Amino acid sequence: MEEIVMKRVRRIFVKMMIAVILLVGNISAKAEVNQFPDVPDTAWYMEDLQYILKDPREIFSGYPDGTFKPNDTLTVDMYIKLIVTVMGHQVENGKDYWASTYIEKALEEGYIISSEDILIVRK
Repeated sequence: MEEIVMKRVRRIFVKMMIAVILLVGNISAKAEVNQFPDVPDTAWYMEDLQYILKDPREIFSGYPDGTFKPNDTLTVDMYIKLIVTVMGHQVENGKDYWASTYIEKALEEGYIISSEDILIVRK
């Protein structure tokens, strides 16, 4: 049961991210599209992934070993990098921790708030 729920959550998340990417910026084709060895050509999201890989902002660059790791959990830091990149900011990885510069940019732009004491309410 949990596996079915997780698949649905992943599908919804991928669709949301594609919508954000399409709404925020125009996509222009690159001469070459990166291929990840751990993503089968038959993956249900392959067409969408190929489309996103053509984006000049390099929204998804994968891991340093050249893999995409589609079944791994997207961490908060990865999501922050994704949002900062989609919004068009060019940020280099941090020296001590790769995501530190993306977190700083997200704070600076107001994409995230740095307080743990925020009341969360439903509207």
